[in-house]
Amino acid sequence: MVYSFSFHVPGKPRGAARPRFTRQGHAYTLREDQIYRALVTAKARKAIRSTRYSGETAQNFRVDIGVFFKIPSSWTKAKKAAALRGEISPSKPDCDNVAKIILDSLNRLAWEDDSKVSILTVRKEFSTTYEGVRVVVEADPTDRGE
Repeated sequence: MVYSFSFHVPGKPRGAARPRFTRQGHAYTLREDQIYRALVTAKARKAIRSTRYSGETAQNFRVDIGVFFKIPSSWTKAKKAAALRGEISPSKPDCDNVAKIILDSLNRLAWEDDSKVSILTVRKEFSTTYEGVRVVVEADPTDRGE
């Protein structure tokens, strides 16, 4: 049985936006968020299929999210080097908003509800080659029955 899977979401990382409200008071999600959530779900579904993941019934999950940003070409060599050393951190989107859009996209796919995620790590950093989000999901070993 496989209790973990990982996937990449290429492109500029997105955080979950606050819900918007109509004049009548009904909440709705922005179209851009809906599209990004669908992309995350599709990438996760493909990863789950290829690994034969079977941990969705576990009670605890660990999720590692790596958020990678390309260094702007307009930056000086010194500033680019500082970014690669981790001395300069990407500012937007916030880590919690990135985690929210990823975790919500995995509801009813990797787990029943994201409230079962007990360990969450989100790391933002600059990259010279890759821009996107890397996600690793692992069912807690105590729930495996091993």
